[in-house]
Amino acid sequence: MPKSNLTILIRLDADHHVGLAHAIRIAKILSLVKSKFECHLIGNLSHYDNFFDSGTQIHPLPSEETSEQEKALIVVETATRIGADILVVDQPHLTKISWDIFARSFLPVIAIDDEGGPVRADLIFNGTILNAYHQYPDMVTDSAIHCGGDYALINPCFGETQWSDPVEKGLITVIGSGDRACAWAIALTDPDGPLSALETVQRTMIVGAAFPQIAQLEKNCNDCNINLHQGLDQPAMAKMLSQHSLGLITGGMIVYESLAAGLPVIVFPQEKNLPPEAHFFSQQNSIIDLEYDGGMDMELVGRKIKKMMDSREKRLTLSRNARQLIDGKGMLRTVEALDLFFQSIKERNIGEEHLI
Repeated sequence: MPKSNLTILIRLDADHHVGLAHAIRIAKILSLVKSKFECHLIGNLSHYDNFFDSGTQIHPLPSEETSEQEKALIVVETATRIGADILVVDQPHLTKISWDIFARSFLPVIAIDDEGGPVRADLIFNGTILNAYHQYPDMVTDSAIHCGGDYALINPCFGETQWSDPVEKGLITVIGSGDRACAWAIALTDPDGPLSALETVQRTMIVGAAFPQIAQLEKNCNDCNINLHQGLDQPAMAKMLSQHSLGLITGGMIVYESLAAGLPVIVFPQEKNLPPEAHFFSQQNSIIDLEYDGGMDMELVGRKIKKMMDSREKRLTLSRNARQLIDGKGMLRTVEALDLFFQSIKERNIGEEHLI
């Protein structure tokens, strides 16, 4: 008897070092897929229970001392042991060796990627905006590659909950969980920081569930009368974005989420791979770019906030241009392609069963 459901193994980390955006987007994609499947996760998944239900089976990987090549071999061994039909990989910075190991497993491989490089897969989804991040020299055909803003992998709720320039001025700050983002949050909320000076403006801050210095941040925000939220679900975050005049955010997926919502934003591209993307959006007049070093200049941040708060026309221009770049439907397009692929694998499996 052929299996009624597919078995999917997902290579994924969800921790302080990688962040939680990968887990968040995978969980939402899976929730939208119509095909029936049994889900297994493999990786460092200390926060998986925030996003995946109790029926998801977890396979921890060894510590950071284990190389990615060794981890790739363990992934393939696990896939064989559980009888996986499909391997999904959403793991940044994998080497060519790891992708070659996955390709030699003879499993269909789906890659969720953000950077391009030595990826080998049956399907690639890359929702980043820059062509430079869409280069896959080891792929035989371009037909398996789905790239660009039309495939931006953000929750559809951000495109559905649109910003409308509220009358009461408010600043919403959204910050991830990495070390430099953490340092930025502490500096912004310091008694002498730029957020402390905005006493007449409603101020809200949202940080990720893995934010490492939450006790210190809670104290800073309490002292400055800033409303702090940690680990909000995405519909709640989308609603909050729509209710503030301006966003002050780190780079990464929150930029795409803000663009889809139409929120005018000031962006701090806090990691080395993020400035080119922020520069592109700035050139399209859809964000204000603080640049990699400028984000830690608190006087500069304060000036940018004041200038944007004083210019409704600039905020409206950013919002209009943002919506033209990212429509918020990229995940729905991805899910449609995945359902077709899953169905083809299921039909292939049934055909193979009939031959036995």
